[in-house]
Amino acid sequence: MNKEEIEKSVCEIVKITVRNQDIIHTSEITVNPESNLRQDLGLDSLALAELAVRIEARFNIDVFEDSIPKTVNEIINKLT
Repeated sequence: MNKEEIEKSVCEIVKITVRNQDIIHTSEITVNPESNLRQDLGLDSLALAELAVRIEARFNIDVFEDSIPKTVNEIINKLT
């Protein structure tokens, strides 16, 4: 899987997690590598835990093990 495919997959997983929080209407969601998980996307601690589980299930890597990523790009960088 190349970096572009990883980026697309991570953004989709983040979008699903945001939808599950029902904070932002789905049509208003813009997820890109620069998106801040808490400030831009409104993810709280529980949502970040859900995101960690989804990322680990998809990529078999715990990107939240050392620290909690602040942006989507931090997750992508840990996966590449």
